[in-house]
Amino acid sequence: MFGLTSFFEYIPLAYIAEQNPIVVLPHQVKVGEEYEVVVTTIEGLCRYRTEDIIQITGFYYEFPTYKYIRRTGDILNLYTEKLPEVMVSRALVEATKNWNDILVVDYTTTEAFNVEKTQGNPVA
Repeated sequence: MFGLTSFFEYIPLAYIAEQNPIVVLPHQVKVGEEYEVVVTTIEGLCRYRTEDIIQITGFYYEFPTYKYIRRTGDILNLYTEKLPEVMVSRALVEATKNWNDILVVDYTTTEAFNVEKTQGNPVA
């Protein structure tokens, strides 16, 4: 028999910026919708927001299945264009598919004025 170790709730994406957002239970989530995960642990009944955004893909019996989308703080502001970090990451993967013998092992993103500060060279 499995013991309960955590209790999960979900904040609909439209409410994640609120101080006291609406939360829904696992059976109330909707397929295709995005949510932030809230976990209550059995050790001391600590309840915390994970800041993980997931998209519900279906149900396994009564339990929602999902795919990970992003973290709530992973929004890049590139020249006033706000993009989730995952979009930049996917674009980089697609762009590098045609690069021969070059492997990207790590990267960072920043606006051009930050590059100028770190390299001491003016940005064209």
